Amino acid sequence: MHTLYTIGIGGGSGSGKSTITRALRDLAGPDEVTILHLDWYFSFDTPPPTTKEEHAKANLDHPRHVDWKRAAQDIQALQEGRTITPPTHILLENGEALEKASAPLSPSTFLLVEGLHALTFPELVELYDFRIFVQTPVDVRVQRRLERDPNRTGQSAEEIQDQLEASVLPMHKQHIEPAALDADLVVDGTQDPELLARQIRQEVLNT
Repeated sequence: MHTLYTIGIGGGSGSGKSTITRALRDLAGPDEVTILHLDWYFSFDTPPPTTKEEHAKANLDHPRHVDWKRAAQDIQALQEGRTITPPTHILLENGEALEKASAPLSPSTFLLVEGLHALTFPELVELYDFRIFVQTPVDVRVQRRLERDPNRTGQSAEEIQDQLEASVLPMHKQHIEPAALDADLVVDGTQDPELLARQIRQEVLNT
């Protein structure tokens, strides 16, 4: 039995998962919340994309790219009161791949596990005390990607749209959207994040 209350937050790309996670941290206070991003656990069976052209062709939304076993080990370690150091991960900024070392994470009162596939793997889901799915209309998610990705990946609007249609949206329908059926709470990712954070807090307190 662990004392670190663990919440899994999943949803599609551009749904607002990270924004809601930050709002929850701000509401509870940074000393009360530990955040673990599943993006840190990307694993590649081939060399990772290092250019915007390779990034556009890569199906990075497939769950095979998540090292869920390492993530599960780190979640359990935090739940047992141990400090962890997540793996070094690749960030793509302005079309350039940057290797970024993760800072050590220590347990607090709440652990928020946030990511595209946070609710995809049963082995991770069973570690959560509460599961949240962020449901956001596809047109909103697409628009957010079009606004966000040019600076992050260096892709043009046309390249982003092509990648969305080729891999992002199909992977959402196949691997991410079904998780909403088993979530303890489904929230609307178009609502104000601070209001959602208060709603989530109330739901958690009532469990």
